[in-house]
Amino acid sequence: MKVLLIACLPKRPGFGETLAYRLRDAIASAGHRLEWHELFEEGFDPRLEPSELLRGFSFDSLVMAHAQSLAEADRLLIVHPDWWGQPPAILKGWIDRVFREGLAYELRGEDGYEKKWTPLLGGKKALVIVTSDSTDPARAELLRAIWVDATLGPCGMEARCLLIDRLRERSLAEREASLQAAVEASLELVAG
Repeated sequence: MKVLLIACLPKRPGFGETLAYRLRDAIASAGHRLEWHELFEEGFDPRLEPSELLRGFSFDSLVMAHAQSLAEADRLLIVHPDWWGQPPAILKGWIDRVFREGLAYELRGEDGYEKKWTPLLGGKKALVIVTSDSTDPARAELLRAIWVDATLGPCGMEARCLLIDRLRERSLAEREASLQAAVEASLELVAG
C-alpha cells in the first residue's frame, strides 16, 4: 500500500506536529510505503497563476512531484489545523494546484455546452485529520463538508474527516488518547 501523507504544520512545535510525526512513524512501522510532504517545510507555493490555470498544468517541479505522488498513492492522509473553519491557505493552494483536471477529474462534453464532471481518483481512500481549539459542535460537520462533500468525494475518493477539537481544554491524558485514536484511524485507512 502506498500512502501519501500531506502535513500542513504552520505552528511548530505543537500538537499538530506531534500528530503528523506519530502518524508517519506508525504507517512506516506497519510496513507501508510512505511518502511524506510537509508543505511549509518544502516552501510549497499555493498561488495558482492565471497562466497555469489556462495551460492546465504546472511547470513548477514541486507541484509536478506532488501530482505524481497523488497519482501513485493508494491512500491519502492529510493533517492540518483548523483556521477559521477551513484549512490554511497553503493547503487550499495545494488542492488548487495538485488536484487538477486530468489527474483528479475530467470535464467531459461538447465545447460550448455544460460539461459533465467525471472523477478520476476512484478506488483511493483518504483521511483528513484536523486539529482545533474550537468548541463549536458544528465545526466537525463544516470540515467534513469541505473535505468529503466538496473536495475529495467529487474526485472519486472514499474519504472521511476526523476533528480533534477543544485542544486548549484537553488534559495531557486526553491529548494522548486523541493521538492514539488518530493513529488507529490512519492504520484502519491503510489496512482497508
